[in-house]
Amino acid sequence: MSQTRVLSKLFLCALCSCFFLPSMAIAQDTPPDQPQEPEARPENDESPERQRRRDRRGRRARSGFFSGARPRQEDPRYVARLAPYAELVTPMATHTCGILVEGRPRALATVVDDGLLLTKASEITDRRFEVDLGNALRCEAEIEHVFDEHDLALIRVPVRGLRPVQWAAIDSLSLLPGSFVACGDASGTPVAAGVISAPVRSLSSDNQGYLGVNLGAADDGVRLTNVEPDSPASAAGLLRDDVVMFVEDERCESTSQLIRAISSRSPGDTIRLRFLRGDQSQETSVTLGSRAALESSGANDDSSGVSNMGTELSDVRSGYPVALQHDLAIRPQDCGGILVDLDGRPIALNIARASRVSSYAIPAAEIVKLLHEWKTEQ
Repeated sequence: MSQTRVLSKLFLCALCSCFFLPSMAIAQDTPPDQPQEPEARPENDESPERQRRRDRRGRRARSGFFSGARPRQEDPRYVARLAPYAELVTPMATHTCGILVEGRPRALATVVDDGLLLTKASEITDRRFEVDLGNALRCEAEIEHVFDEHDLALIRVPVRGLRPVQWAAIDSLSLLPGSFVACGDASGTPVAAGVISAPVRSLSSDNQGYLGVNLGAADDGVRLTNVEPDSPASAAGLLRDDVVMFVEDERCESTSQLIRAISSRSPGDTIRLRFLRGDQSQETSVTLGSRAALESSGANDDSSGVSNMGTELSDVRSGYPVALQHDLAIRPQDCGGILVDLDGRPIALNIARASRVSSYAIPAAEIVKLLHEWKTEQ
């Protein structure tokens, strides 16, 4: 499956949305011209056109397009937008089951061995749950092992013939920001698509330095694709599109090099960065912060009601030793499902909806390592 085919479909989908959806909305929302007699309106009343615009905004907000919640699957705009991803996520249905608590969907589970599935531990711990195998088949399961730090539970079902997923054999550091990803539900229907928004990193260490940037590749070093407000990078005067070339006297030619250079230092350490801004070489000193302190303060988390605008978040959504951040608008009950890239390769397992604009997944390489260590101990 080529990325060119998928990208072509995405382009055509966006083109149709630009030309046809606006005209459809106008046709539906604008009543036919009718002669109307002028009528007196209260002093503070709105004009009919202004009221129609306000009503349209209200309908969009209720449908989820501005609320951060996943839009309803029956919305034709939502279906059309995700249709190009169907050929990527549908094959994952053979490796995906549903988790039911009191008969209601609670999470997804991914088949990792015959009779063994991985799911989000905090959704089933201390609860009686069932596994929905599809085709109206359900069975009870037992927890075989819990990977506490990753919030993952390995569960066993009394069923044979399940098809384990074959995780993509890729290095976690090769999962670069800006790469397109998608996921589906247990039936293989696409539920969300977007991009990787930050490199794979630890969310649990109190001893790792924190810069507060997103990274991308550049010819001369590492480009800052985003600088978080009130971060150490922002305080040092770094800007989006600056290209970092050196940390102290260490040359940085890839995002992984810069990540290692920062994470190997402690909060409170001051480092010199040499960078390009346009054609000008500049230097600045940055005092690294603590990611753990940032997360505990909520400064970088959209968990308030205002900033989340009604988005349903996972109860456990931080502290993972290794996590991939993306911007897919998944729901908590989508956690435990497979995240694929544009080649349809399973690259991670969704583990949390963290905020209105971010979700986390455990990379495939980390899952393979965890399962190997568990089997070795048995």
